[in-house]
Amino acid sequence: MRKVQITGGSTFVISLPKKWAREAGVKPNDTLGIIQQDDGTLVVTPKLVETESTRTKTFELAGSPLGEELFRNLIAAYVTGYDIIEVVQRPRMSAQVRNTVRTFCHAVIGPEIIDESAEVIRTRDLLDPSDLPFRTSLQRMYRIASGMHSSAATACAELDIHLAEDVVSRDAEVDRLNWLIARQYNLLLRDIRLAEKMGTPREHAIVFLLISRTLERIGDHASRIAEQVAYLKRAGAEPKLMAPVTKHSEAVMKVLDDAMASLLTKDARQAHECIRRAAGFLSDLEKLSGKMTGLPAGVAVPMGAVLDSLGRTGHYTKDVGELVINYLVGEGGPTARV
Repeated sequence: MRKVQITGGSTFVISLPKKWAREAGVKPNDTLGIIQQDDGTLVVTPKLVETESTRTKTFELAGSPLGEELFRNLIAAYVTGYDIIEVVQRPRMSAQVRNTVRTFCHAVIGPEIIDESAEVIRTRDLLDPSDLPFRTSLQRMYRIASGMHSSAATACAELDIHLAEDVVSRDAEVDRLNWLIARQYNLLLRDIRLAEKMGTPREHAIVFLLISRTLERIGDHASRIAEQVAYLKRAGAEPKLMAPVTKHSEAVMKVLDDAMASLLTKDARQAHECIRRAAGFLSDLEKLSGKMTGLPAGVAVPMGAVLDSLGRTGHYTKDVGELVINYLVGEGGPTARV
């Protein structure tokens, strides 16, 4: 606790904790930054430069690791917030490693290869986090995932293998945006000034991160539905059997549409209604599942996977509604009207 004092008759003064000042390297006559937060609190920081020091992560490879292992490490470094990622393999880097790094750069948003030699390949993130704020990325994720579900349902109804393959290919874009949001969240935790640039307080960013993860899973289940088309066609599934898939996919996507709209319009009542509608959808889907007994095994297994993914999508849609309510109540404070 510190008492506010007045000096010169009009200037309010408060002392700094000595331990903090020493740990932060603050000396007499230094200039400190003061950042006002949305809730009225002030953040005091000795960091006044626009960007903090560049963070570098180096992977020294011994032998030839599996491409998947290296790829996961690169994604982890990206999400964690490293600016420069370099891979070193001596005496000479293998073609597999180079291809993995290039695949990584294509799979994420921002990093580009900036240096390459016989032993080292180096990437740097060139994206300013404020160029793609959380809301923008979430809207893109939602539109892609929603479109995937619509196309997957159509592919099932028409047993269109080419359309199904297109749905599966779109899932990579949802992953890219999910990784970007996770990266921006971690960057925001390290740099309080980024919250102001992105227009998102840190306490709200966690909600956007959780919605992002939920949308990523919804995209995964659209892809899973599409993957069943080839099995259904091979088993000779009848079109009339697949018609309810389109109907139920449209129903759950309408709920997701309204849940995302409640986030953008800040309508908590609509979010509550979406949760109730999602529960109704799940009840209807359970009845449909009960009508699917007695199908030939070749049809029953992929059809079961389709219905399971629709059900999981319904649960994730409920999750979106709950996360929107958490966000709106937190943003509105103790007197929020929901």
